[in-house]
Amino acid sequence: EELAVSKIILVKSDFTVFDFKKDSFKKLVERLNLLVLEGAKQSRNNYLMDVEGWKNTDEIVSTFSGYSRVFLMAPGAPFQKAPFAGLNLESLKKPILILVGPEGGFSPEEESRFKEAGAQPVSLGDILLKCDTAAVAAVSVLKYAFEARNVTFSDE
Repeated sequence: EELAVSKIILVKSDFTVFDFKKDSFKKLVERLNLLVLEGAKQSRNNYLMDVEGWKNTDEIVSTFSGYSRVFLMAPGAPFQKAPFAGLNLESLKKPILILVGPEGGFSPEEESRFKEAGAQPVSLGDILLKCDTAAVAAVSVLKYAFEARNVTFSDE
């Protein structure tokens, strides 16, 4: 919410550890929606981000055309001090997708599938981050890249 994220998509990957019973998923979505609401209230934001899921690798790849750029958070990718600095931010016509794997990351097969479909591997350094920390860190670095160039988001 506070970082201008419009959607969280839960991905069922090879290393996802979750009991996929219907009730468990419903409780997870309810919990996430409550966190979204609390975050919106705290940041005085009247926009509520969407929580969607579960999608498998092929379902996620099929959505790539709906994004200007797709970034794959990949701990083994070459480190860049400013991974999003080279973006031509003014020309982005669609949202950006950042793929963050579960604890342990995406499997090598999933990473290959994402890269073959056009995802650009990005690393934030040598430290292996928890998935929620990696997501916040990636979005924060991207948001900084936008703000450093005075680029604003719009719904057009």
